[in-house]
Amino acid sequence: MLFDTHKPIIDRFGRYPYRNGTLARASTPEEVEWLEQVGHYGETPSEVARQVKRDVERGIWQPLGEGKIEDE
Repeated sequence: MLFDTHKPIIDRFGRYPYRNGTLARASTPEEVEWLEQVGHYGETPSEVARQVKRDVERGIWQPLGEGKIEDE
């Protein structure tokens, strides 16, 4: 069942479009349209994506939300 849900997305785009923000990659116009059609389901909020990107660049991991370390 899980495979039935994810395979069509991979077959269509070759990746998961809702991960683009977290991975700092640009979405194609087709991916943007699809994300709008599915109500951005599963997409990482832009603030969280920016925090993950900063953490990766710093070589650290920190919790998101409660317990988050504020930027200096």
